[in-house]
Amino acid sequence: MKKSTQTRITRYTLELFVIIFGISVSFLLNEWRENRQNFKAEGAALHAIYDDLIADSLVISNEAKLLANNQTYYNYFLKKVYSENANPDSIVRAIGAFAMYTTLETKNVAYEQLKATGQLGLITNKILLKEIVEIYTNEYGITRELSSIDKKMVLEQYIPYLLKESPLSLNDLNNNFDLKNPKYLKLIRDKTFLNMFVININFKDQNIQRYKNLNDNIRKVLNGINTEMKERFNYKKS
Repeated sequence: MKKSTQTRITRYTLELFVIIFGISVSFLLNEWRENRQNFKAEGAALHAIYDDLIADSLVISNEAKLLANNQTYYNYFLKKVYSENANPDSIVRAIGAFAMYTTLETKNVAYEQLKATGQLGLITNKILLKEIVEIYTNEYGITRELSSIDKKMVLEQYIPYLLKESPLSLNDLNNNFDLKNPKYLKLIRDKTFLNMFVININFKDQNIQRYKNLNDNIRKVLNGINTEMKERFNYKKS
């Protein structure tokens, strides 16, 4: 009787061990599958953000070049506005370039989707994640605000001034510019016009620097993502 009881206890113990072992193996397998899925999702997240930032970097670079290419004309205008031997073409070019403004159109879809689904948190490199979040939540916002100020000044002050207050028609301004004509001199030396020009050019200069700084930070993040993809996912972005 005693032997039979010991046999049953041994059998129950073995069965319990098998059950516990099976549960443990199942748990470990599920954890392995989940980690593998998260790993793949992290790689996909980094891939999507990388592609969007590459596109954004190109846009930002082009916007900065657009403003920077006109700086020569802005500076020439301010230097020669009271000169009798100024180049009329350069003066006209500066007036036309003054009406240009930039807008920052970025690709936020991947970032917003990852943020909404919680997959953004799968990025294990928290320093890199912080830099990514900083670009999308702060740096893009600051850059858009500066661009918005520039745009507002151009559309609400400069262009209305040319349409209503300028002694010249736009056709004459573009096609018949003559620095010996008193009307032309009245326009380019008008105090209100010059004040608008100087203030707006300062904003444009800030925009150029902001674009350059933003692009530098984006390149830093792109290099960080590239390192992650190479070292952890055995894939190097071009």
